[in-house]
Amino acid sequence: MKTLAYLPLLTYPDATSVRAAQAAVGMAGSIGADVDATVYAANLPRAASTFGTMIISASEMIQKVENDSQQHAARLANGVQESARIHGLALSLETRVAAPTEAVAGAAEEARYRDLTIIPWSEHNLTLREVAEAVIFGSGRPVLLVPEDHEPARIGHIAVAWDGSRVAARALADAGRFLAAGARVTVLTAGDEKQMEAGIADRLVDSLSRRGLAAGAQVVSAGNRPIAFALQEACRDAGAGLLVMGGYGHSRLRDFVVGGATRGVLASLSMPVLISH
Repeated sequence: MKTLAYLPLLTYPDATSVRAAQAAVGMAGSIGADVDATVYAANLPRAASTFGTMIISASEMIQKVENDSQQHAARLANGVQESARIHGLALSLETRVAAPTEAVAGAAEEARYRDLTIIPWSEHNLTLREVAEAVIFGSGRPVLLVPEDHEPARIGHIAVAWDGSRVAARALADAGRFLAAGARVTVLTAGDEKQMEAGIADRLVDSLSRRGLAAGAQVVSAGNRPIAFALQEACRDAGAGLLVMGGYGHSRLRDFVVGGATRGVLASLSMPVLISH
């Protein structure tokens, strides 16, 4: 069955860069996925006020923001169309006009109809982080974060952050669609992050090996570093092109309370990471 990826592209308040969007399309090509993309152009509310020239000035500012958003939406659309052509991918593209909160909610809803969501990642883009959290915890589908400087490459080796939990198992299962027989998997366990059951890495290695995958285990020591940094570094050192991990978090009064490793990856992403909740 063909893999179908969803690609939400935001233009406001922090716009997705064209470079990041193209990197995400290239990543879709690496995993053999077709792409459904939605470009969200901003629709901002007008103030209901009677302060004469002040309301006129505010309206003009809002109109400029919306115009800028629509122009960037066109650039994003052109960029992903060109990238899809280069990589030979089937692309379905639409542009929606929506308020920022509607765009975030819409991305999570649309993600439920696809196999995974690919989110183009740029450092310090808070809008992308909000979308990522909404989709990770609200869609029931995995999210693949792709840095804007990532160069597309075939994925023949992944690393999985393993603690034996439900979310880690879910993430590994979600990554299975990218793995052909003979693919390599490195099982990463963070020995100094939390108490873990003895032998869980070896048990997973045995299970993966019986399914035709070349698997090995590695203990990661974070030391004084954030665990998310240590996991990504260990993944690169092992030669893996993708880090797979469970997304920890829960909702408190509609605000996401995100676990440490998940929060660390969202704060400092240096390679493609697949997160499942």
